[in-house]
Amino acid sequence: MPKVKSKLVGTKLKLKFIVTEKGKVEDIRLEKPLASYSNVERMTFANQTLEAVKKWRFEPGRDANDNPIAVKVIMLVKVVKYGKIFRALASIDFDDGEVKL
Repeated sequence: MPKVKSKLVGTKLKLKFIVTEKGKVEDIRLEKPLASYSNVERMTFANQTLEAVKKWRFEPGRDANDNPIAVKVIMLVKVVKYGKIFRALASIDFDDGEVKL
């Protein structure tokens, strides 16, 4: 994840992507276009987050027979302050929709 600055506190991103049967990230996008972010710092953070997640590797989803399958993922990122430290927290959920590659 990119470096987090105090100006970014409160920034929220919603990323959607597919984790392939090989665990790679594909078809990553932001729910809101980059240009819709209110300032350059937030736009830069959003872009850097996209670039970082593209490099991540995941355990692929599994079907009922334990075969690897592609899955749709929704990732929420929120910038928060803990004491004097700024962090980007991420949570991941899965979209129940069928993945067609």
